[in-house]
Amino acid sequence: MKGTTSVTMLVLCSCILAGCSRGLTSDEAKRVIEQNKILAYHSVSVEAISASSQTEAIVRATIGGASTVNLKLRKFDKGWIWESVETKGGSWMDPGLALTPLIESLPKEWFGVGSSRGDVLKVQGRPNRDGPRVLVYGDAQVIFGDDDRVVRWIDPKGTLHARK
Repeated sequence: MKGTTSVTMLVLCSCILAGCSRGLTSDEAKRVIEQNKILAYHSVSVEAISASSQTEAIVRATIGGASTVNLKLRKFDKGWIWESVETKGGSWMDPGLALTPLIESLPKEWFGVGSSRGDVLKVQGRPNRDGPRVLVYGDAQVIFGDDDRVVRWIDPKGTLHARK
């Protein structure tokens, strides 16, 4: 009986721990951050997540390919929310107050599907590599069709000033 109880307790603890260990993923963090209207049309790249508990995580994210900030997210019954932004002084502020100066300093121009090569060069600047069908900016690529207009882009780190 004692052996059966020990095995039962071990299985029960494993199931509880497996259910509780579902922390914040990079995709979830990015989705939560992008839902904030302050960041409309600004790319977001999640660099790291540090979970301080099952209901709180600090996310290091790059916004608009220009500025990296620490964001505090909390988990409530209905999911994760973006609660605050760390200031340079180490305190935490409301996202609207903390990010307004940053957002205002980001480029106002964007390119998208259908933009010309000239539009992309105006927004992004000189590429690392310039081919007949592609402009390469670091890990990012802007792909053009036969008419020399953007058909899509690949941007794993969120560094392009592009919008859908």
